[in-house]
Amino acid sequence: MVGSGSTGSATRSLSPATSPLSRPVVASRVGGIPEVIEDGVSGLLVPPHDPKALAGAIIRLLKDHPLADMIGRAGHDVVHERFCIGLMVRAVERIYDDGARTVRISGALTS
Repeated sequence: MVGSGSTGSATRSLSPATSPLSRPVVASRVGGIPEVIEDGVSGLLVPPHDPKALAGAIIRLLKDHPLADMIGRAGHDVVHERFCIGLMVRAVERIYDDGARTVRISGALTS
């Protein structure tokens, strides 16, 4: 669960929250969270600063085990597809490779 008023670092906390255990996520619709969680598919989104909606979403998952399991698995898959360490390492490698290529090309042009 990501708190009702969370912003900024809340998106970063989604990976550890969902990844290892395939737990369903309830989060506020703030910051970049809606870009990571599809409401009703990979998590449940509630309005920010709405404790009744937050409690309702949590109770819904506690009562509906098939939904909680489906959302937990879908959230786990999203995290692994978009945020796994291998993908992040390859993305950083590409940035460095592109930068090195640019430096070599500009060095060759000025020589």
